[in-house]
Amino acid sequence: MAQVDAGDGRYELFHYHDREKREIDFLIEREDDALLGIEVKAGSAVAKEDFRHMRWFQKNLKKNQTLVGIILYTADKLLETHKNNTVLKICPKNLQR
Repeated sequence: MAQVDAGDGRYELFHYHDREKREIDFLIEREDDALLGIEVKAGSAVAKEDFRHMRWFQKNLKKNQTLVGIILYTADKLLETHKNNTVLKICPKNLQR
């Protein structure tokens, strides 16, 4: 958020949530309309199904925009993903102050 606010307006930050309980924690839209969707998982379990809201969002609301999805989680193993989807492992002990 600090980087978005400090910039020159090239990025906008959003959160998506609808009545059907589809949610994307962070949506970052670049000035060229490219989108980055970020999900943050508190636990160590993640599955391909965790990208379902991002896939729905692009298919139904942003058909003509590129959407890259990222899930941040704490699991020990990497998950095989599909085109434009990435899973990144975070280490909680490194986040402690």
